[in-house]
Amino acid sequence: MRNYFALVFLLFIAGFTAVLADPVISLTPVSSSVICSTGNDTLLYAVTASGLPANTNVVIYQSSDSLFNPYNGEGDSIGYIPGNAIPQDTFNFSSCVKILGILIDACGAVGLEQRNEYIILTSGNGIKVSNLAIDFSSQNNSGSANADINLGATPCGYKIPSPTLIASLQNGSCNSSNLFAAGPNDSIPADAVIIVFTSDSVDASYNINGLCNLNRPVYILQSSCLRTIGAFTNASNCGVSRYRTTTATDKNQNCSSDFTYDLCSIFNKDGTYAIRQPGLDTASVGNNGIRRNLVDSCGGLDYSQFNFTADTILKFRIPLAYCNTGYHYLKAITNPYATQPLSNAIDFKLVCNDVDAIGSTTICSSNATNITISSIDPNASFSWTVSGGTLISGASSGSGNQIAQLLTYSGDTKDSVTYTIISSDAGCTATKQITVVVNNCACSTVITGNTAFCQGDSIVLDAGAGFSFYTWSNGENTQTITVKQPGRYEVTVIGQNECVAKDSVDVEVSPLPEFYIIPGNLFCPGGQTTLSIPSGFSSVLWSSSETSDSIIVSNEGSYSVSAQSTDGCPVSAAIDVLYASCGDKDLWIPNAFSPNGDGINDVFMVRGNPSTVTIEKMVIYNRLGNKVFESNNGLPNDTAAGWDGQYKGQLAQVDSYAYYVLVKLANGIKKEIKGSLTLIQ
Repeated sequence: MRNYFALVFLLFIAGFTAVLADPVISLTPVSSSVICSTGNDTLLYAVTASGLPANTNVVIYQSSDSLFNPYNGEGDSIGYIPGNAIPQDTFNFSSCVKILGILIDACGAVGLEQRNEYIILTSGNGIKVSNLAIDFSSQNNSGSANADINLGATPCGYKIPSPTLIASLQNGSCNSSNLFAAGPNDSIPADAVIIVFTSDSVDASYNINGLCNLNRPVYILQSSCLRTIGAFTNASNCGVSRYRTTTATDKNQNCSSDFTYDLCSIFNKDGTYAIRQPGLDTASVGNNGIRRNLVDSCGGLDYSQFNFTADTILKFRIPLAYCNTGYHYLKAITNPYATQPLSNAIDFKLVCNDVDAIGSTTICSSNATNITISSIDPNASFSWTVSGGTLISGASSGSGNQIAQLLTYSGDTKDSVTYTIISSDAGCTATKQITVVVNNCACSTVITGNTAFCQGDSIVLDAGAGFSFYTWSNGENTQTITVKQPGRYEVTVIGQNECVAKDSVDVEVSPLPEFYIIPGNLFCPGGQTTLSIPSGFSSVLWSSSETSDSIIVSNEGSYSVSAQSTDGCPVSAAIDVLYASCGDKDLWIPNAFSPNGDGINDVFMVRGNPSTVTIEKMVIYNRLGNKVFESNNGLPNDTAAGWDGQYKGQLAQVDSYAYYVLVKLANGIKKEIKGSLTLIQ
């Protein structure tokens, strides 16, 4: 009956207040009014309302005009909340866990009160159960069975709450959709309510409908230790040790919440609890923080007995289209309009800030930087700081959208400075670094090596050592190149300090002159003949070690000679010397001819005495074994019986050729002669 009259009285007071009070709506920003965009941006704000008529919604509008009035059709609706969903008594959640209250004189069987105590907390930004530590006042604990939870040398841990406990709590407005068991490995989300039972055994029945009515999830935690002494004390004590403190700590965030209550003149009945007072971090002294649930002494803490400002937290997902468009404003009205209450305006703006820097990152000493700074935020301002570059002068901190500083490097190679550029708008910042390398750009290169060479030979051109990069006009990228063709050769080099130098040379090729051995007359054993070379050659050396332009030979065999042309090019020639067949049967065969039309040695033919020698056959083959010439039944010294160097209507190429000659001597003896000849120009 007592409970019935108390409830009727509370309903009467609520109804009387609703009749007399005009509707009032208030908006309070929870997040900062300046939001630095991350691309997924939300504005948090609290809604407080009183005196709302039944079945009334609170509708939120936004506009860029601070004076807009939604009742006049101004602004855009961004959401609503039913008026009866705004709690009449609530609390603001902090970023860390916060103790709201404790049941310091629990209900339960005689002597088992210690099993049924609990703590009510908020989850802050969210917490993993294994990171939640509870430190009870040392004056309330003794022995390992009563140690702190998740703290100390021999702590109590957490266990998954027993199904019996959860079933006893899931009644009325508490059900499986808003009340959950949480074990040691679970995580609890932000803005949730947490109940921590301090013992592993609970045998009291509690009704926590008031907590489930908050429209927030409620998580049940349970200690893994069976307590033999209470976590709290309710023994009256007005002496020095009259205060008891319990601390909840989030070990991951390294933050904590202290809750202190006063034992002086405390109630000593089942259902006595302490609650946090408005604006205070502890229950107030003088016992003002100690309350008893007069309606249901063992029903546990009822949320309606928390005396906090009424509000609820709403979220507005800010579109990216609001980026850098200045302040926007929120206001709330009622629908139906009733007396058209209009809330206060709260403002916010979305700042989308970035920074970009474009410019040359490599310059020569005594040149200027040219860095342009920009941002997608038209309201951004720019500044920069400088680091590095101990051998560079001229770099300094500054502001603006252009970095144009004359930088001088005093070293021999290179150094660099780093500009850290900061874009700022309303406290929203973005940074970017750009490094500028300053080089000592003094360097040069000279190509060395011969610039002329003989036909068929090659030379080496050298761009010099010590450069990091080489590029020749023929496409090669090495310090040296081998040249076999005439022409202009250019090189571009890059030094270790990024300096660039170029050089070029003209290369010439000297053609090889015509060089051969001029044969002498045929001779018989015991006789001799003369071999000679054309005039105008130097450094002559015969295979017989003689150094004159002509030599006298008296023996058959191969004779060779080397020399140098007037251009210094090496040349050589060889000849096979044969005896005549003695008496008047003389013949000899040269080893080279030059069919260039100068009238000298233009035809390859057998030389000898036509009265004693008949040439029955002469065949000439090229290097591939192809027959290029053949004559039959000719006589020595007859150009018509010799080869003029033509093959298939064209002059044959300069090369070595093989010959086969069959001659018949005057005494009827036939002789085969084989050898090689050289066609020269």
